[in-house]
Amino acid sequence: MVQSVTGPLLPEQLGVTLPHEHVFDCLMTCHVGGDLIAHQIDRRLSYLRTVIEKGYQNQILLSQDVCQRSHPRALGGPGYTFLFDEFRALATEAGIDPEVLDLIHTTNPRRAIFGQ
Repeated sequence: MVQSVTGPLLPEQLGVTLPHEHVFDCLMTCHVGGDLIAHQIDRRLSYLRTVIEKGYQNQILLSQDVCQRSHPRALGGPGYTFLFDEFRALATEAGIDPEVLDLIHTTNPRRAIFGQ
């Protein structure tokens, strides 16, 4: 619980989305030595498609980090834009609606941060 001036607030009062039954694992393992690892990408796309099909597209937040020397694109890693470039293109090719990806990449993070 978060304390406010008026008292404790529950996560749902803050608009917080708590984890559901599906958890994405590290997207960094999808791109190794400059190559996409197909089975890693396919598994994550399957997770994403399943959560969307269950109606949770308004609650999905995707993130990645670039925290190891092998992660920058120049060194064969996915780089900082992987989610918005490569992963988005692969998700679209896999049949995920670009408008749903816009929601996941823009609207959901805005709502999570600003409560809008």
